[in-house]
Amino acid sequence: MNIEQAPANEPQIEFPPIKEKWLELKRRGIKQFPQNNLRASSLGFPCDRYHYHSIKDWRMVVLHDEIMQSIFDEGKRHETWIIQDLQDMGFEIIHTQRPLQIDKPLVTGSIDGILRYKEHDFPFDAKTMTFDDGSESMEDMLYSKKLWVRSYPGQLQLYLLMTGQEYGCFIMKEKGTGELKVIWGQLDYDYCEKLLKRAERVYAALEKEEPPAKINDFNVCEKCKFRHVCLPDIQLGEGIAIMENKALLDCLDTWWNLRDDAKAWGKIDKAIKNACKATETTGEKIIGDYLLKISSYTMNKKVPITYETKETTVFKTQITKLEVPEGG
Repeated sequence: MNIEQAPANEPQIEFPPIKEKWLELKRRGIKQFPQNNLRASSLGFPCDRYHYHSIKDWRMVVLHDEIMQSIFDEGKRHETWIIQDLQDMGFEIIHTQRPLQIDKPLVTGSIDGILRYKEHDFPFDAKTMTFDDGSESMEDMLYSKKLWVRSYPGQLQLYLLMTGQEYGCFIMKEKGTGELKVIWGQLDYDYCEKLLKRAERVYAALEKEEPPAKINDFNVCEKCKFRHVCLPDIQLGEGIAIMENKALLDCLDTWWNLRDDAKAWGKIDKAIKNACKATETTGEKIIGDYLLKISSYTMNKKVPITYETKETTVFKTQITKLEVPEGG
């Protein structure tokens, strides 16, 4: 029976608005808090200006939506389950959610826990993620395509420095299967020094009320929570060429509109990259509302079957749509 055409003599049933209530629940969790100092969890983010705005302009942050809030909530639940699994395995876990800090310059953090094993303490941070990014080491994380993953090594390094331990790890949980992956790291004083130097620069900029220079890396700026504060006065560098290419511009518009359809997006993305490669030129180029940053490098590749070494030129194209977010 079609419930939309139920007979008049049957009682009309009001179904519970589960999805609407779920969205309301998630919206209640989206909150905005002041940030008074730099945090170990984010200091690896590669932009001094972002950290400056995080403290000075925290009221202006672009808040995430209900779906992202749900991702955060799920992550917190899984972190608790990871720790419980470790304890069920027989490991001793101490100092869960222990506050940590470095005083000069002030950097704070809260470690998920320390695993004590055979008289050694191993600080760890629990993460929930998909394993499609392919990270198997700290170095992989530093060069991950996912910007937020690049901040992870700095977080663990600062936790090692704060706790005085030489080795620690990330314990990753695959969202779909529950599988665990462990990525170990060793304390790197040079890397920690770079992070603390960043903190010093940011605090100095805050004291002078002069924001640090922009990094001009659209890969970083594209999804920044403060891009509406930072990008409107962006300076396009010298040597940027204006392109006139109707076919390529149409491809770019289709690419932008299909970016959420993985298969279709992949095909048009490949067409754009091939078109840019065909120009055999590098540099920054504007076409319509898009900024293309085309670079090239040579590398030695093994030829399949014969395994002979062949030098080849690889072109890389980065695409950004030039638009100011609402409210900017």
